[in-house]
Amino acid sequence: LLLSDTTLGQGRFGPVRAAHLITEDGRKVPVSVQRCPAEWMLPDNERRSLLADIEGMLRLGSHPNVVQFMGACEDEPELLQLAVEQPASSLRGLLLTSRHGAEGRVSAIPEDRLVGLLVSVAAGMHHLASRGVQHGQLSTRSVTVVDPLIPKISHFGLARYSPLGKKLDFSRWLAPEALRTGSHTEKSDVWSFAVLMWETFTLGGSPYVDRATSEVPDRVMQGLRLSRPRGVSIPLYRLMQQCWHHQARDRPTFQELHCSLQALQMGALQFTFHPGYVYDKFNPLADEA
Repeated sequence: LLLSDTTLGQGRFGPVRAAHLITEDGRKVPVSVQRCPAEWMLPDNERRSLLADIEGMLRLGSHPNVVQFMGACEDEPELLQLAVEQPASSLRGLLLTSRHGAEGRVSAIPEDRLVGLLVSVAAGMHHLASRGVQHGQLSTRSVTVVDPLIPKISHFGLARYSPLGKKLDFSRWLAPEALRTGSHTEKSDVWSFAVLMWETFTLGGSPYVDRATSEVPDRVMQGLRLSRPRGVSIPLYRLMQQCWHHQARDRPTFQELHCSLQALQMGALQFTFHPGYVYDKFNPLADEA
């Protein structure tokens, strides 16, 4: 394990640093490493939480669209290091840099590939749900991307950390019941996934960008929903609306979303570029408290 001097942020149990894990065949895998006290040194509640997080990550196993827990080791008798695969690029960053595609295109990424990214994210989220793991903070910020355009669900469990000096607020992505109770289920993650869909179709636009974060929870619980992005077909937008049913039981599962998106991958998203095309606003502070 080669630790860098770069501190990525603060995890639940300690600081998180960037590193590279050297595999048996000599490859360098980028990882995030959370350094925390050994479990026997933690208070009972924190020890139970740490062990539950490790068990949850191990239970996930390997999936091409989910970051992988690479393992834990003792660096010193009183220090535990927890390594999680951590690709450098976020889906949000990829979408924003794809704006102003060559030769008059709205995006450098073809429309069917954008929907294909969502097919893969839905597959990764179905894997989490099938293992009893909820994300709770799903957005384009919490999905990383590796070449060639392979998304990986990140920033959950031991892979979650807050950037240094920042407090994140995901109110714009949360379902009404999650806003009300603070608890998360597959169906509340499905709501967040549809907001992630909206971000993808607007190439990194910020949801409810013209409203203060403090306004959003009450307005969402009163029925506020995101409008249909340009280029999105009515069937594709209806799928998003199904994810935003107020009653969680009426929303589709990730398995159903995966199948529906596969069926809609070709032709359901068609951008039309014209001189003066204005992209949806991106506010870098939209998910900060």
